[in-house]
Amino acid sequence: MNVDLVVQGGTVVLETGTLPADVLIRGRRVLGLVRHGAVDPGRARVIDASGGLVLPGGVDVHTHVGIAFGDFRTRDDFASATKAGAIGGTTSLLEFAFPEPGESPVRAVARRISEASGSAWVDFGFHAAIVRETDPAALAGVEQADRMGAPSVKCSRRIAV
Repeated sequence: MNVDLVVQGGTVVLETGTLPADVLIRGRRVLGLVRHGAVDPGRARVIDASGGLVLPGGVDVHTHVGIAFGDFRTRDDFASATKAGAIGGTTSLLEFAFPEPGESPVRAVARRISEASGSAWVDFGFHAAIVRETDPAALAGVEQADRMGAPSVKCSRRIAV
């Protein structure tokens, strides 16, 4: 079997319980779980997880990466923040896409996707944000923002419906 990485000897934690298994990985994808020692790793890199738990990656759903708050800006960017997260086991994050003055929520999501693409070490999505105008156009953009990778919306203005 053509694999890049084998995590051997550990106890895999699944949503249904635990399982003694080796984890087979190619590229950035888990190919499968097999009985300990069932696959010869060949030239694949091997991580010995004997005696340890093999956990799925974490998801951080509230981050602030490279965002301005008044006169202040967070120090990290998508490369530094997501590399640190990946080292700690976070494999996905949901970041905020706050519109700049005159920018629609949909345009803010597109801008933030552009900022993260190519530099993020982990998977990402965005919270679309309605922070200024709560007009019908801003609200109508919520569905489009969802299709772009913004599965949630942060509203910091009262919306009359």
